[in-house]
Amino acid sequence: MRNIVFAALVLTLAFFAGCRKELEIDPYTSVPESQALGSADGMDGALTNAYAITAQYVGQRFTFWSEVLADHVKIIAAQDRSVMNFYNRDQALIADETANNGTNESSNRLRSIYQALNAAALVRRAAESGRVTEYAFVTNKARIIGECYFIRAVLHFEMVRLWGHPWGKTPDNSHPGIIINKEPVENRESQIKARASVAEVYELIIEDLLKAEELLPPSFDVGVHSSYFAGRATQDAARGYLAKVYFQQNNFPEALAVINRIIGPVPGNLSAHPLESDIKRPYATRGPEDISPENIFQTTSPITGGGFSNYWNGDNSIYRLDLTRAAPNSRAVASTAFLNDARLADNDLRKKELLYTFPDGSVITRKFNMLGTGGGFNFPVIRSAEMVLDRAEINALAGKVSEAVADCNLIRSRAGISLLTPGIGQGALLDTIRLERVRELSFEGDRLHNLKRMKQDIPAGDRPDQTFLPWDSNKLIFQYDPNEIVRNKLLEQNPI
Repeated sequence: MRNIVFAALVLTLAFFAGCRKELEIDPYTSVPESQALGSADGMDGALTNAYAITAQYVGQRFTFWSEVLADHVKIIAAQDRSVMNFYNRDQALIADETANNGTNESSNRLRSIYQALNAAALVRRAAESGRVTEYAFVTNKARIIGECYFIRAVLHFEMVRLWGHPWGKTPDNSHPGIIINKEPVENRESQIKARASVAEVYELIIEDLLKAEELLPPSFDVGVHSSYFAGRATQDAARGYLAKVYFQQNNFPEALAVINRIIGPVPGNLSAHPLESDIKRPYATRGPEDISPENIFQTTSPITGGGFSNYWNGDNSIYRLDLTRAAPNSRAVASTAFLNDARLADNDLRKKELLYTFPDGSVITRKFNMLGTGGGFNFPVIRSAEMVLDRAEINALAGKVSEAVADCNLIRSRAGISLLTPGIGQGALLDTIRLERVRELSFEGDRLHNLKRMKQDIPAGDRPDQTFLPWDSNKLIFQYDPNEIVRNKLLEQNPI
């Protein structure tokens, strides 16, 4: 099976070798599509490629970009100019190829993202064609199509949050989002189209995640599914992203309903995806068969070789944080703004176990260095801790103090700090829940998007030459490649 899947994957990569620039997707292959995607193995090979690209962004660049644009990370060294341009929030320089080692660092990445979307679209078309009748496909058809919808939803959601102004900027969310690709791109001309509105993009995302929830299985079944399904999207992964989307919209009734489907309806008592007793465990798993139950969705890595790098370390390897040095050898450290905002007590396990302080006083997150060298690690994208904090905030805003206290205390208990009392006031409770969010989800890609959700100004952090930015500032969304604007006259550029 591995040889068959690998061969299909090579063919899938060939589909996209003709992609030349950003949104220019011109797939070709010397092998007919019906042959390359004529079996469950072939479709799984193509989806493996799409997942690999998704992992590069969802678990790496999207996380780092959003954290660096916010205020809780400080860049102390950059091996390439583009990293410092991100930190300086200089969208013009980020989009200037001459200022970034010959590449538009943000917009150039769209090429790979749209390749993954195209792979998923090709697989879905093949799966729905009716041409494939082998038993292995018939028993996996729903799962394969569900994965296609899942990948499309996730990538559109993550892109629209960085290339479009946030949800709520206009009353009807008619402001520009991103280009939507529902079907395979057959030629250059089919990709010349305008950006959909943010409302239209979110509508597609929600529709896709609801379809994925319906089609994906609850878990990997060795008797039915290809071994390559292990570690990929499940029903709860679709639900986790659906909850994120609703929460980003401040659509609290829908978010609450989905959260209860994922972790159970009783605050403070999780019937599924329980919090790990070891606070380090969600960040210390490798491979598709070693997954923390707390991780509702994660990007999985091979057990040997090939790791995730998201620019935290100066040598571009996430594993080589040298704790014997007097100062960190990383690109990024926790900002003093984070330390002041988080106010972590010395006995808080999130400080004791997940942060490291060097002799020079610099503080680094250890979330992405738990396993050292010797292989990759699984990057937790959605943890049940996030769902608990979402639900606690929703209940606090609704005046359901006891329910919110129960969930917040679940987080505080695992961290080893004092529990809240039932008599806490609503305002103090809401402040505490949001403080726990800063502590619990630090450096995992949440900070920027959560501030935008609440329509709060984005602080400067440790940048001495900057002040607060409005939550919908142009400096917080990426530019499209000017060359792509020339090729696609319908593509509207983001303002600077």
